[in-house]
Amino acid sequence: AWGAQAPVLEFVGCGELRAALEARARAAGALERLLVSGSLSPAEAMQRVAGAKALVFPSRWYETFGLVIGEAFARGLPAFGSNIGGVPELIRPGHTGALVAPGDASALLATLRAHWNDTALQTLGQGALEFHREHLDPARGLWAQEALYEDARRACAQRSVAA
Repeated sequence: AWGAQAPVLEFVGCGELRAALEARARAAGALERLLVSGSLSPAEAMQRVAGAKALVFPSRWYETFGLVIGEAFARGLPAFGSNIGGVPELIRPGHTGALVAPGDASALLATLRAHWNDTALQTLGQGALEFHREHLDPARGLWAQEALYEDARRACAQRSVAA
C-alpha cells in the first residue's frame, strides 16, 4: 500500500465493478483517497484530466488506441499503463510515462511510487506533450496529407508534360 501520502485516485466512468472497488478501498483504509466520478460529459471528463498529475491506464485488454492517452498527452500529462495492445505505441518508457505487465498491480504501484515526484512528472509530461505535437496533433496529420496530395499532383503534372 502507498500509505498516508497516497494521492487521490479518481476513476471516471461507471460499471459493475464500482462496488467491489469501493469495498477494496474501504478494507484497505483508503476510501477517503478514492473518488469514483461515475459518468461524465466529455467536457467534465476533460476538466478532470486537466486537473490531474498523470493518467493511469492499467488495461488488461488489447486496446488498439487509447484515445484518453492522447488526450492526456495533449495536456502535458504522462501516462502509466499496461504493456499490451497499442498502448506501448504511445507510452514510451522514460519519455512519456512507463509501462508494466498487464494485471501486475504491484509493479504498477512500484512504478507510480518511483515516478511520483514533481521532477519526474514534469519531465515525462513534457515528453508526452512533445510526442503529441509530433505524432498525434490533428493539424500535423492534415499538413502531412496535404503534402502527400501535392506530391501526387506534381508527379501527375510531370507525367503530363513528358507525354
